[in-house]
Amino acid sequence: MKNAFIFSFLFLLFLNSFSQTKKENTCSKLKAKGYTQGFCEYNNKYAYKNIPFESSFDSVSLKLKLTKRTTAPNQYNCKDANVLTWATITFDNCIFDFSSSDKLDGVQLQLFNNSSTSIPDIKSKIKQVQNYLTLYFGKPEKFPGTDDDTWRGNKVYIVVSPPNEKIESGAVIAIYRTNTNAIDDL
Repeated sequence: MKNAFIFSFLFLLFLNSFSQTKKENTCSKLKAKGYTQGFCEYNNKYAYKNIPFESSFDSVSLKLKLTKRTTAPNQYNCKDANVLTWATITFDNCIFDFSSSDKLDGVQLQLFNNSSTSIPDIKSKIKQVQNYLTLYFGKPEKFPGTDDDTWRGNKVYIVVSPPNEKIESGAVIAIYRTNTNAIDDL
């Protein structure tokens, strides 16, 4: 009986250390890419404004006023003040993007080039976001052929897309879960 207890205790310790090691290994890999502990924590949190990714549409719509977008089947605009401010900037619009099975895939924060906001203003705000994220999350990755800054974790990624002066558009910050796929069999 005593041996069975000791074996069970040692087995539980092994399982506990293995589960902590896996979480630590993920963070170690992220830190090796140049990310901070803050990004590790955000990646593990797997949420936007305390709304977990993969939440159902119903649970999100109970917390926020969502308006269906006519241009995309599973996207909803949100003008709630508490979701429009992120990384020290107040955005013009927030889009909640759901999968075909009504799971929250991600969030897009948008700045528009309009009568009250010009491209130089948007560039300044995007620079603030980039500086804020670099300070708290570490240096972003750059991919060839884009001006986008990307922070990629194993659960969530963030992409900062600055305005394109050729088409005089606004800018988008995208925060998405990494395990999205076309079938979405969560």
